[in-house]
Amino acid sequence: MIYGYVSVMRNRVDDVKSMIIDYANDHRYKIDGIIEDSKSNDANWRTRDIFDLLQNVAKPGDEIIVYEATNIARSKTNIIDAMQLLIEKEITLHFVKYNRQFKPALHIDEDEFIEIIQMIDSDFYSKEAYQRLCSAE
Repeated sequence: MIYGYVSVMRNRVDDVKSMIIDYANDHRYKIDGIIEDSKSNDANWRTRDIFDLLQNVAKPGDEIIVYEATNIARSKTNIIDAMQLLIEKEITLHFVKYNRQFKPALHIDEDEFIEIIQMIDSDFYSKEAYQRLCSAE
């Protein structure tokens, strides 16, 4: 099964859903369902719908499409935690913004993994800078 996942906090839900659907269509994937998580991205990722999807719903071989890493978790450490669970559960994660996928495997292509981590790091840096600017106002 292929799931779309949308974090509704700080996102224009319809825009994000549309981008996920466009990504799926471009890659010839059929989305079986889209999960809209209403909990804040600031909440621990293990209390949100994304964790329930990974832990209890998705099966080995399933795939999840998200817009970007910051939709999954609130920190880079939490993203690594999520990636570990993806590997354990054998679930592929697609990042629309990066046009990349993280495939679970015993041996992950190091260059590809580093590239994804760099993109994730850049998003978290941007998010943190934006939050600092908003709090300064």
